[in-house]
Amino acid sequence: MLKLCDNDKLNILLKVYEFMFSEMQEFRAKMLRLVLAYNGVLIIMVGWLFNTQLDLTLDHKILLSIGVLTVLSITLIAIKTFKSYFLNIAKVINKIDHAVLLYEGGQYVENATVFPDEWDTFGKKTWKEPVFDNSRLTIYVTTIFVLLLVWFLV
Repeated sequence: MLKLCDNDKLNILLKVYEFMFSEMQEFRAKMLRLVLAYNGVLIIMVGWLFNTQLDLTLDHKILLSIGVLTVLSITLIAIKTFKSYFLNIAKVINKIDHAVLLYEGGQYVENATVFPDEWDTFGKKTWKEPVFDNSRLTIYVTTIFVLLLVWFLV
């Protein structure tokens, strides 16, 4: 087994932390791109429907609604997959935070911890990552708006 001194261990932890933090930021950016793409596709579809001034029958509206709901389902599955991977990254980051004693009072700052206690849930199921909640909310609102337009205005 490889024997490492404390300094080598710390350097490895810092490199892993850098990589994981970068991955986490990339996943947040992917979520933003996914939401923008989803909303963009729906807005373009609605714009096209208004520009062509089609007289949609009940069958057309049902097919459009099924299409929108299918795209919604696929997007929500992608969000769930991103969130699962994101939480695994967050768990690693949280372990490193504990390994370098960022939650231990008095280690770096006299009589205080570096991070607030509530951040210690990062990477746990109770952690609420705003990017995922906001993404889902945005997607739901856009979907409802588009479905209302399809059924009542087009």
